[in-house]
Amino acid sequence: MLSPFPEPDGKLELNVKKRSSGKPYRPVVAKILNQFMPKTILDAPSGSGWLKSMLNYGAEIDGLDLFEAAAPGYRSFRSVDLDSGLPADLPRYEFIVSCEAIEHIRNPGLFLKSAGEHLVEGGGLIVTTPNTWHPGSRLQFLLRGFFPGFPCLVGSIRRGSHMHIMPWSFPQLYLYLKLAGFSEIRLHETDEKKPKRA
Repeated sequence: MLSPFPEPDGKLELNVKKRSSGKPYRPVVAKILNQFMPKTILDAPSGSGWLKSMLNYGAEIDGLDLFEAAAPGYRSFRSVDLDSGLPADLPRYEFIVSCEAIEHIRNPGLFLKSAGEHLVEGGGLIVTTPNTWHPGSRLQFLLRGFFPGFPCLVGSIRRGSHMHIMPWSFPQLYLYLKLAGFSEIRLHETDEKKPKRA
C-alpha cells in the first residue's frame, strides 16, 4: 500500500474492525484514512463499496467502476474504464483510493498521472496490488513463466474483461509513482502470512 503522507504526529490509537471479507489490505487502507480523515475521497474502482463501511467518520465518497453498480452511501458514481485515466471533469479530492486495480490497467502511467491531477495540494493516493516480488511468486515465475494470478492471456483477451495484465513489484510501482510526480511514497504492511502484497 502506498501513501504519500508521513505518519501523523503523536500517538493515535485506532480500533479498525474488519467488517468486510477477508481482504487483508482493507483494514490498512481504512486505518490510513481514519488517521487523516479526508473530507473527500475518490474510490476507483469502488467495487462493492466496502470502503464507506470501514470509515470511523463521515466523508464524501465518489465511486468509479466498470464492473460494479453504484455503492450505497456514496455521493456519486460513474461507470468508467480506468484504462483511459480518470475522467477530466472530476473534482479534486483529498484522497484517491485504488485497491486491486493497477494490475488490470493497460496504461498505468496515464492512470497515475490523472490521479495526481485530481488531488488537492498535499492530497494522498493509496494503491494496493498483489505482490509479485515475494520469493514464492518469483519461484512460480521461474517454473511456469507466469506470476501467481497472472495467467497466460494468449487467445483469451476480451476488451473490458477483468484480467490481471501487469504484475507489480514495489520498486516498479515506486518508479511509476515518482514519474507521475508523487513523493513521500511508503509501503504499508498488511496483516497476512508474509510476504503477500505490496
